[in-house]
Amino acid sequence: MKSAASIDWLTFSIKGETDPHAIVKRYLRIDPALFVDHPHGKYGYQRSMSFGNIFVFHDPAPDRIGDMGVCVSMSGSGCRTFEAHTTLHSKDDLTTPFLRLVEQLHADENVNVSRVDLALDDTEGYLDLEVIAAAVDENTINSRIRKRRVVKGYDGTIKDGTTVYIGAEQSDFRIRIYDKAKERYKPTEPEYNKHWVRFEIVMRGDNANGFVNALVNTDDLGLLASGILNDKIAFIERTETNITRCEVCKWWTDFVDSVANIKLVIKEETQHRLLKSIDWVKRQIAPTLSLINDAKGFFMIREILAIGTSKRTRQQQAILDDYRNSYYIDTRQATKAWSEQDGCTDQILLHVPVRSVYPD
Repeated sequence: MKSAASIDWLTFSIKGETDPHAIVKRYLRIDPALFVDHPHGKYGYQRSMSFGNIFVFHDPAPDRIGDMGVCVSMSGSGCRTFEAHTTLHSKDDLTTPFLRLVEQLHADENVNVSRVDLALDDTEGYLDLEVIAAAVDENTINSRIRKRRVVKGYDGTIKDGTTVYIGAEQSDFRIRIYDKAKERYKPTEPEYNKHWVRFEIVMRGDNANGFVNALVNTDDLGLLASGILNDKIAFIERTETNITRCEVCKWWTDFVDSVANIKLVIKEETQHRLLKSIDWVKRQIAPTLSLINDAKGFFMIREILAIGTSKRTRQQQAILDDYRNSYYIDTRQATKAWSEQDGCTDQILLHVPVRSVYPD
């Protein structure tokens, strides 16, 4: 697969609803106990709850007109959190549960999808950001979209990524093209210089609902995405005064052709929140624990753990439960493997990923 696609933003609202916990259960299929309540909101809502950049807004302000219901908004990282924690399973093991979620939203007449972003990833070298930026400067783009902007970043004197925007910031259709590798990795990491250009399509309002409608009525996301590209934009060789007669650049044709073969997949795996906590403890707390162990012995560590267990919050317990539900614990194999090391008889848990699912 020369290109890949993922949903990188999703915002939808459900009219006639007031209970955010019920929405999380019914649509996202995530344990509501994982979410933290906030006494503030957005989009005209007074309150919200969040988990891993998934935000659920509720309690509309008194001056708001109409039935606002409850609103769910997931940024890019929120979308990855949804994929990692939802029990809404896909139809097969290759595609994302987003397809099932979109089907559910489309079937509910009370749901309005106000924004959806489709991210197309080029890792094969079709898209050159400098060539695309030059096309904006030289107006070698055939598109009805008039607003265009290029932003070049620098870290001192070193170039630190280029981003191209085609379309106004709050328009119903906008394209954003940028270097995903430079956004994701640090300059010291080897992946920083690899080719990973993200072509992001931001759709709002009628465009968002139209995309959802088309997605649930097709088995071929690739053709749908390539059709959107062909309708909205083309990069051309300026050989004619009339822009519609100019030849389309081969690199652009190759990229669109590669998009025609993609499926909606999970592109970026998200580490479970519990594993992130373990990494944090190793970085920040491990030296202090080692001091306590050397000064007071492991019994003091056990006492600290007991205090921590008694003070565990509802959300922390929910994170543990979600982790346990996401992994099958095989203590027999682990105990055998552990006992073979240094003659230790204590048990260690071996985790093999298996996600439990809701029945259809």
